[in-house]
Amino acid sequence: MEILYTQNSREVAEQVAKILNTAAFAAAVRTFNTEISVSLPKPMRDVLVVAAAVSSNDWVELLLLLDSLRGCRRVILCLTYMGYMRQHHHADNTASGLRVFSQILESMPINRCIIVDPHVEHLFRMPVSYIYPYKIFADNIRSQWGSISPVIVAPDLGGAKRAQQVARELSTDLVVCRKNRTIFGAVKSIEPIGSIKDKDCIIVDDIMDTGTTLLETAKALLSGGARSIHAYVTHNICPKNVLNTLENVAIEKIVLTNSVPLLHNTTKIVRLSLASLVVEAVRDLQ
Repeated sequence: MEILYTQNSREVAEQVAKILNTAAFAAAVRTFNTEISVSLPKPMRDVLVVAAAVSSNDWVELLLLLDSLRGCRRVILCLTYMGYMRQHHHADNTASGLRVFSQILESMPINRCIIVDPHVEHLFRMPVSYIYPYKIFADNIRSQWGSISPVIVAPDLGGAKRAQQVARELSTDLVVCRKNRTIFGAVKSIEPIGSIKDKDCIIVDDIMDTGTTLLETAKALLSGGARSIHAYVTHNICPKNVLNTLENVAIEKIVLTNSVPLLHNTTKIVRLSLASLVVEAVRDLQ
């Protein structure tokens, strides 16, 4: 199996290729006027495509790349990040981004899709494997804290299942935060449900974009008497100004995976590789 990657996924693709002892190739992407064209670097038959579809431009590149693979014997797509996953609600006169892009993917020459930590587990009409970084988070926490048992914190009820899996891996306590909203839906306050006083708290979440949830959760934990606050987040799509803001809050470390490129680094950020997780998922399909 050979590995093909989109422009923003070189790091993960090359790490996966090293473990599998195979080659990783970049697609040939050319820009002309307002369009791009995508072609294969060479003929391929058995391919793993590694891509992070963060922006609309990323999606266009990926879909053109997949179309160029119609002559392949087998294509496995690994989406380290699937943009538009949060547009999963169906409402009158409003597009569902998740439905639109999932239907387009289903029309592509894909034998199997692997998606890293999706916001929701969408029902595709093609074989899909969902993989989560629970174990690599837990292993890293264990290496940092040793025999000390930190408290795992879900920033809201929607993230409780994700945080619970990490807490279970570590055999430690789970605290779930409750968001109190105004009548207009804005977050008014965050209230931790459980004991956090004099505890080392670790917030676990799937996506960091505006940083608001992380910031407000950290404030609530600090007000509740937490001894220290760390965060483990799968996908970081924060702009530079948000990361700079987080540099000045009471979170000691922000641990991220390399599901998307890190466009701006700070002293608080630590990155973990998804490569072993992707390789395990690929091997399970062989």
